[in-house]
Amino acid sequence: MNNTIRCGWLASVALLLSTGLLAQGSQLWSHPSTGEGWTPSTVALGNGGSEVISQFGPFFDRTRVFSGYDINPPTPLLETNQGSASFHHQVDSAETRDLSVTIHDTYADQTLSTRRVHIQRLSVSQPATNWTFQHPTLTNGTDRINVRVSRDGARIVAGVYNFQTNRTDVIVLGPDSPTPVASFSVDTQAGYKAFELSADGSHLLVASGTMLKVHAIPAGTQIWSDFLWEPSFNAFGISGDGSHFAWGATNKVKLYKKNGGGTYSLHAEPAVGVSGNWACDRLEFSDDSSTLVTAYNLTDTFRSMRVQAIDLATLTLPMARTISGSGSLQICVADLSVSRNGSRFALANWGDSAGSVPEVQVFARNSTAAVASLDLPGSALAIDLSADGRRVAIASKAVHANQSGSGGRIDLYATESEDAQILGSPRAGTSVTARIRGTPGAIGWMLVSPTLRPTPLVFPGLGTLYLGSSGLVRVPLGIVNGSGLATGSWSIPTLPGSTRYLQAFHTQPRKLGEDCLTVTILP
Repeated sequence: MNNTIRCGWLASVALLLSTGLLAQGSQLWSHPSTGEGWTPSTVALGNGGSEVISQFGPFFDRTRVFSGYDINPPTPLLETNQGSASFHHQVDSAETRDLSVTIHDTYADQTLSTRRVHIQRLSVSQPATNWTFQHPTLTNGTDRINVRVSRDGARIVAGVYNFQTNRTDVIVLGPDSPTPVASFSVDTQAGYKAFELSADGSHLLVASGTMLKVHAIPAGTQIWSDFLWEPSFNAFGISGDGSHFAWGATNKVKLYKKNGGGTYSLHAEPAVGVSGNWACDRLEFSDDSSTLVTAYNLTDTFRSMRVQAIDLATLTLPMARTISGSGSLQICVADLSVSRNGSRFALANWGDSAGSVPEVQVFARNSTAAVASLDLPGSALAIDLSADGRRVAIASKAVHANQSGSGGRIDLYATESEDAQILGSPRAGTSVTARIRGTPGAIGWMLVSPTLRPTPLVFPGLGTLYLGSSGLVRVPLGIVNGSGLATGSWSIPTLPGSTRYLQAFHTQPRKLGEDCLTVTILP
């Protein structure tokens, strides 16, 4: 999106920054742990960037889902209680529907020697469809428990390391029932380090310190298996369609590509390209399998990181940047998240002593300059970027990761300017504030439709229409004021569970907004 301030808006910059409709890196809301003491280690942003989920424990054991459209401070749309001390929390969300999953473990008995693993499937708009499932494998307290959900929410895959067999037990579930669709066991020979599902739900990568395997989902058929002959870190990933996978080593990443025989072969070993000992500690593919982003820690000092974007078609690096800090605290990569088409990616880190390195930075694939830089009070621990790259959810500690202390917060930020917004949780039969950004003096509308076009329609000079024509309505917002905003009210239909798509439009000149909001109507 073009973030240039257009003619006539200069006098209203301060107001637009406060509304979040213009500013890059605008905080939309923050949910701190004040009085509850939790430090979040996991977060997911799903359903078109409209819902944020996190899970906490072991002393304050809750799962909370928030609306991406709520005002600050947000009120949970849904909250569940784990019921007892819970550990090893992890959450994931579908991109194209209101569906999230969580995993955690609790003590199995009074001896405290084994743990029981619990999986939740959650929908805010259709709570009657929610379910829980207990994984049949008991653990000895290992943190090797994971759950992943496909982009469309059709497949949920959970893995638990079985300490009695040295294998990873995998369960495949559908969205509508806790009855497993399939189950199989992966010979990892030890506790696994990576458990990654392709975005389309067709391939699962499982890797330990010595083995890497790729299995077809849901059947569990093994497609690839090999030993890892070099030291590995925390960087493993598989592309959106399963056509590529990669893992990080020292000073390089090993990239594999599916060949004509249906298995994989080594495709390339992109290098870090600068001197020193660099551990590739995070990597992430875009869902469209066009881009691989890698992030390294400089293990000589732990005062520098390096991030690189790799074009998978040409194996070129359209972006590479080294980020260095200062002081006694370590600056380490914490998480990485990439947009659907690879045009944006977000890097989370611990920050440095001097406060010169923002804990979250969002980059464009073809530029070393940050699109947005987000400075937090403490270390970022986990992030999730929306599929369109316009929003990022962050879980952070209240202090630096090297420092003792509890507490933290969940934040939602806009990474770039937004043409359209609603303010308030979209509950059936209520009204929320709707507003658009436009040219002062223009007539503003919010376009609302129950469908998206299979192929967006481009109008030269007007913009791109994402909304389907059937059922499309215009919500009048009045005249765009001198601050560049038109504001009105949108009455939410009384159809819980249904979805509406919103796009800004204004006249004089006629212009479609570049944003398309996904709004699932809540009970």
